[in-house]
Amino acid sequence: MDVEWIDRALDVESLRDTVLAQAEQRVLAAGPPEGFFTYWCRKEALLKATGDGLAISPARLRVSGPAEPARLLDWTVPGRPAPLVRLTDLRPDPDHVGCVAILTDRDVTVTEHDGSALLAKT
Repeated sequence: MDVEWIDRALDVESLRDTVLAQAEQRVLAAGPPEGFFTYWCRKEALLKATGDGLAISPARLRVSGPAEPARLLDWTVPGRPAPLVRLTDLRPDPDHVGCVAILTDRDVTVTEHDGSALLAKT
C-alpha cells in the first residue's frame, strides 16, 4: 500500500523520466500534473507488494492512466515474470491519493475507511 500527499509545488517534470514509462509520460502531458501521484502510488504499492521496493525502477512498469481503473499493463523486468496483482486506488481525502496492491489473480474487494485523522498535518 502507498499513500501520497499531492504536492502541487513538486517539479513533476524533474521526476518524469525516472518514474514513468514513455506511454505514461504522454498520458500525463495531456492531463493535470496531479496524475503523477496516481502513477507513483500505483507503482510504489506494487513494488512494495512484490518486495522489490525501489530496487526496480518504476519506469520499468506501466500502469493504467489516472482516469482509468488501476491495473498493471506492462512489467519489463529482465528475468522476472509479471506478478499476478490486483490494484485498487484509494482516495483518503482531497489532498492525498493511495493504492493497495494485492498479489493475486482473484478478484478482491477493498473497503476504504476515512483516513483523514491519520493524514492530518500536525
